[in-house]
Amino acid sequence: MGQGFKLYLDNNAFVCDCTNSDFILWLNNKHVTLDANGTYKCILQNSKENDTHYAFLHFNHLYAGCNSKLWLKAVLGLFLTFIAIFFPFTLVYSFRWRISFYLYKRFRNSLEKDICVNFKYDVFVFYPENDLPWIKYVLMPKLERKWGLQMCIQHRDFTVGKPIADVIADSIEQSRHIIFLVTSSFQHDSWGEYAIERAKYHHFSQNLQKIIVITKDLQTEEIPHELAMLWKDIALIEWPMNENGLENTWNKLKLWLFLNQPK
Repeated sequence: MGQGFKLYLDNNAFVCDCTNSDFILWLNNKHVTLDANGTYKCILQNSKENDTHYAFLHFNHLYAGCNSKLWLKAVLGLFLTFIAIFFPFTLVYSFRWRISFYLYKRFRNSLEKDICVNFKYDVFVFYPENDLPWIKYVLMPKLERKWGLQMCIQHRDFTVGKPIADVIADSIEQSRHIIFLVTSSFQHDSWGEYAIERAKYHHFSQNLQKIIVITKDLQTEEIPHELAMLWKDIALIEWPMNENGLENTWNKLKLWLFLNQPK
């Protein structure tokens, strides 16, 4: 066999950066004979000229940032992957209420069309006379003006001259949902028990009916016995004493009013 060929690399300046760090290590751990004793000119990352042997001796210092760049690229890649996977879920979660209400409206319109149900009111509200200011200045602005629901309330919608029992029965029958505002004054309302019985009858005879109980300034154990008997059939909302949790309470009420869940 011949002597092969010889490769002369002397007088060729290399660029000593992260792209050829493996070459610098190889030069100093080689098992072959090179010209110039394997030491060649080397342009460092700061543009200064030295040699490959110097680069090897100061390898940890000169190439300290190489692995960090690789890690940066890896972390950046993982972060972008995380965003691509979880951003749609975050977006859906942020708009969960709007999505739920939109789907409900589509479902409700289709269902009522199929079974020919036409309600005059979205919700009938039964409340003690002493709690009328809360109904007028807190509940009505939110339900009617902001949410666009049609409420049936005694001081405005009850027919004058007609027996109160008939008016309550008709109002419940013409409403999609029923809200009972239960406060300390509820037990003194003579028509409370009657309204509960009518609500119970329509709840079991009409699939679109929902009974919502809002307790205000009242402990759960103070709920009237007539409503407690319907515990598994009512949607209970405990109104907060202060502003903390008020937004979640409104969202919960809106969910019950807009999402119909027939048995």
